[in-house]
Amino acid sequence: MPTASLRRVGFLFTALVLFAAIGCGGPATSKVSGKIVLPPNTKLIETDSVAVNFMPEDAKNKGGSTTASPTDLTIRPIELPTGKFKVTVQLQAYPGSKDHEKRNATFDTLNKGFDARTSKLTYDVTAEPEQAITIDLGKGTITKGG
Repeated sequence: MPTASLRRVGFLFTALVLFAAIGCGGPATSKVSGKIVLPPNTKLIETDSVAVNFMPEDAKNKGGSTTASPTDLTIRPIELPTGKFKVTVQLQAYPGSKDHEKRNATFDTLNKGFDARTSKLTYDVTAEPEQAITIDLGKGTITKGG
C-alpha cells in the first residue's frame, strides 16, 4: 500500500510541475500606452474625448478600448494579448460644450479616416511586459516608442 500512495503523490507532483511550467495556456499580454500626434490644424480642448480601439485580427484574441487625454494626448494604458490589431481613433467634442456641433464637424474628416471600416492603422503587440506607441494621425502611422 505505501508504494501505491507514493506513486499517487509522485503523479500529483509531476502534474503540478507540468502545470506550472506550461502555465494557464492563455496568450501573453502587454500593457500598451503612448501618445497621439494630431495633424497640425487639429486642436482639442479639455472637454473633448479621444477614443482608441484595438480590434484583433485573430478572432481568438480579445481587443480593447482606451482613451487619451485631450490636453496632452497621452494614451491611457491598456492590457492586450500579443498579436496584430487594427487600431481606430475617434475624436468627439463634449455635447454640452460651446460650438460642439461645429467642432465635431471639424473632426468628421479625421474620424472617417480612422474609423473601424477605413482605418489603415495596425499594431503588432509583442510579448514585452510594457510598450509605448506613437499614433501619428497626420502621417497615418503607428510607431513603437512614445
